[in-house]
Amino acid sequence: LRSLVDDTDLICRYGGDEFVIVRKGTGLASAELFAAKIVTSMADIQFVEDGRAFNVQCSVGLAMVDSDVDEPEDVLAQADLACHEAKGQGRNQFKVFTRDRGEREKIAADMGWSDRIREALDNEGFSLRYQPIIRIGDGTEYLYEVLLRMRGPGRKAIPPGAFLPAANRFGLIGDLDCWVIRTALQKLASIRRTRPDVMFSLNLSGIVFSDPRIVDYVIEQLEVTGLPGSAVVFEVTEQIAIRYIDDASAIMRALMDVGCRFALDDFGSGFSSFNYLKQLPVSFIKIDGAFIENLAIDATDRAIVTSIAQIAAALGTETIAEHVPNQETLKILEGIGIDFAQGFYIGRPASSIRKKPVAVS
Repeated sequence: LRSLVDDTDLICRYGGDEFVIVRKGTGLASAELFAAKIVTSMADIQFVEDGRAFNVQCSVGLAMVDSDVDEPEDVLAQADLACHEAKGQGRNQFKVFTRDRGEREKIAADMGWSDRIREALDNEGFSLRYQPIIRIGDGTEYLYEVLLRMRGPGRKAIPPGAFLPAANRFGLIGDLDCWVIRTALQKLASIRRTRPDVMFSLNLSGIVFSDPRIVDYVIEQLEVTGLPGSAVVFEVTEQIAIRYIDDASAIMRALMDVGCRFALDDFGSGFSSFNYLKQLPVSFIKIDGAFIENLAIDATDRAIVTSIAQIAAALGTETIAEHVPNQETLKILEGIGIDFAQGFYIGRPASSIRKKPVAVS
């Protein structure tokens, strides 16, 4: 990228694999030629690693800074929207942001969420919920998935699906990861004074795999709270783990060195390649709820879940079934050999956990 820009251009890394270039005194036609040049130049790059050749491709979103732009954040959001359009239409191309009504409304909505997220981070505007995961064999409840919520009007809790897209778009997802890790470990340390058996399972976004500092941050928080790493399981989705597989494996192993474990979430919803399981040092596989919800009536789902259980057992990995809806499904899972179960039938997310361990059957 530096070889393509002039001395007067600004170029920076925005986050992850995203870069921003700002050019002065450039009209739309010239900007389009420049964007096309970036795409072509990237496609010409090839490098070799361990005897394998790789090509680099990129998608470019182009936005013009003019009288219709009020704030720097607006033009960044516009370029980002155009980039997403380029990705959605096949990648390896550029798109120009166009100001139709729908896009303007989307930008305004995302900007609003961005402001709310920043305010919530600064003013304790987030809270945590805890959903139990039971061991199917004896029904004991000691592992809890930690779920993020934003405080809404009154006592309303806003689910992450409403604000995470904006957090991703505006580079705030890493701040949310750190908030969840710090707050959850503080809560867990308090809980384990009376229930030393309790463990938390925390969700991580893909951004942590582009920032190795997350390892030091987790270790720091474990030391501050006095928790052993074995009290924490980190969940990462199948798609994210495979997308960042090299970095993910390295960061996973670094955290495993201090006792933490990993769960591969939503398994079966994406690439579903058992080959990746040999490369990822996970202790748990969370089977996507789409295969569990109709398990009692769908023979295909039962065959898929059985296959996952058999492969996991061969790898020495335990399995967790998500979205378990009823007792009948729980019994089927037990017969298949699934280790753990989670879902509304087992227990809904709550603002606290039980003071004493119980058995759920």
